[in-house]
Amino acid sequence: MGKQYRNKYMYIYADVFFTKGYNRTLICEPAVNSSWHFIPNEFYETILLFRNKLIDDIIDENPYNIDVEGLIEYLLKNNYGSLVDDISLFPPIEMKWYSPHVIENAIIDIDKQSQHDYDKIANELDALLCKNVQIRSYISIDIFQIEDIIRRFMGHNFESIDFILKFTDNVSHDAYLSLAKEYPSVSFIVHSSPQNQFYESLLHGIYPIVGYVQYTKQIISSSDCCGIINKDNLVHPTCIHDYIEGVLRNKCLNKKISIDADGNIKNCPSMKQCYGNIKSTSLVDVCALRKFRSYWFITKDKIKVCKDCEYRYVCNDCRAFVKHKFDKPKKCNYDPYKS
Repeated sequence: MGKQYRNKYMYIYADVFFTKGYNRTLICEPAVNSSWHFIPNEFYETILLFRNKLIDDIIDENPYNIDVEGLIEYLLKNNYGSLVDDISLFPPIEMKWYSPHVIENAIIDIDKQSQHDYDKIANELDALLCKNVQIRSYISIDIFQIEDIIRRFMGHNFESIDFILKFTDNVSHDAYLSLAKEYPSVSFIVHSSPQNQFYESLLHGIYPIVGYVQYTKQIISSSDCCGIINKDNLVHPTCIHDYIEGVLRNKCLNKKISIDADGNIKNCPSMKQCYGNIKSTSLVDVCALRKFRSYWFITKDKIKVCKDCEYRYVCNDCRAFVKHKFDKPKKCNYDPYKS
């Protein structure tokens, strides 16, 4: 045993998280937007011992029969932790998640039959302190209709208003960019496009996150096109808060409310459960329903198969396309038992 390990603890940094799956353990650093890293599950079990035992004792006992010194060298080399004299000076991070917003995200779907009262919707979402609004259209709408919808949401405190629109030759990317410049919280994704193309915001130096226009060949014809899950569309958490949400809440449905193309209020437009129609029902009243909120707390640790997946805390999940409430998403093609 190296002398540098004598009477030392191996402290794992608070912003480094390990998720044990059936076959392997995922390492996630929310502060570092990098590729995924994995270690054997035996290494993870040993890492759990670091919180309460000196390195000397772990090496002597070595209950999982691994190269403990090699593991420590790997952790130090990758800046996952450091050697310390007193582990009690570094308490574990408190696993709590909080948001001041009653609703974080809202989805509004548009189709040929849609006749939404956008003023009513905007006012009620504002009352719920809604943070982000996404408006999805499965039909082509002109620039004047788009601007009229935007104006209904102006004067409120929404951080972003994202449009997912069907491609049309009648609206150029310059028109979208100009609209986003005039209303800086707005961004556009244009689906069913002949090509994939990205246009940076005209206000990039001022509002770098919004104001962009992205064209995609992906065809989105209805809410049934949602719910696809694979390793390619996993989103790396940008902060500890995002990661903890994935542990304690449902990443897809937490603090989300939706209005489908017919005006029905749901947790997600793709789901069957309806809580009334926006024409006669208040979004505020729906949010107060325990049944509506219950979906926010369906964590991946409660879902069949998902609970054994090493990606479970960084996966957005889907509760729409399932036979039973706690089934693995139907459109997920990843098998954690074969990884």
